[in-house]
Amino acid sequence: YYPYDTYWFPLQIMRFPGYQAVILMYDCILERDTREGTFDQSRKAWNNEDCKMLTFLIEASERSFRMIEAGTYNDFVQENLPLRYRRGAMPSKIFHKVYPASLEQMLDGLTCNEIKEFQAVVESGECDKSAIGRMEKMTSGYYFEAVGKCYEAIGGRFMSYGCTPKEAYHRVTFGYSDSLVALDESDAEAFERWYGERHDGHLWEIVPGRTYSRVMLYVHHDDNGWYFSVSGCHSLMETIRIFLAVRKLGYPVSIYEPEHLLNACLERDRILIVPTGILPYGDARLSSGEYLMWEINLDDEDMKNPLLMDNIEWFPLEFPVLKRNAAE
Repeated sequence: YYPYDTYWFPLQIMRFPGYQAVILMYDCILERDTREGTFDQSRKAWNNEDCKMLTFLIEASERSFRMIEAGTYNDFVQENLPLRYRRGAMPSKIFHKVYPASLEQMLDGLTCNEIKEFQAVVESGECDKSAIGRMEKMTSGYYFEAVGKCYEAIGGRFMSYGCTPKEAYHRVTFGYSDSLVALDESDAEAFERWYGERHDGHLWEIVPGRTYSRVMLYVHHDDNGWYFSVSGCHSLMETIRIFLAVRKLGYPVSIYEPEHLLNACLERDRILIVPTGILPYGDARLSSGEYLMWEINLDDEDMKNPLLMDNIEWFPLEFPVLKRNAAE
């Protein structure tokens, strides 16, 4: 049990017609799918040890259910569940004050002047789709020109060995862009035909990454014409610099969720605290509508820091309700 006397394990059961799953500590450990037309994965986490583990889980679950039936479970959890298993939120300004390097890492070289420029654009509404104008025509050449300026803005790391923006883009998109690269760069009609057949997916991913680290430079078309848009989340420097670079070209460009990006830069947002066992990777939107871009886990040293702990809002726990009680 080192280093704690007690460990808590959230247990969830999923059951649908033809499908069953057991989720322990946020990981699916058993899964059975007998639905017609689907592959039965029958996931087992412990090989030959699964009977022992299931016996343990059954016994532990039965103890919890007896407490639920007796009406003592909720109070017990409320009084005894350690903070490392709870959710909460703290002002990002507090977290960055305790850990200054976290702010530097997040901004990744984004300067005060760039943030001020971005702030002026966002607060004036100049990045709204209704305010950016439109282009009469679009070609692959215009797109590659924009991509080249974007790569220059983020340090040129995709433009090595003297390659052209088109070559760099093609390499970065891992072949998803074969059909776009094959177009005549000056032929607007060819681009429009191509766009009508295929214009989604990874071919707009000019900075590769995972869900929250990739940056997309899209092309859109509506009744008024053509325009660009930028989408990114955790890659603040790259997302903002790419947006500003396309804008400086004079092309109409919008950006996804600009207020969230700006709030992160200005330390006006909050950071979500997720329980031990959850990889702090994504973002979240609370039931109140508040958006939290960053997630973190707190370790034992964090728990000893009064500045951190005094500025955390711990969210209410969610308790199970027996079906028969819910029906009543």
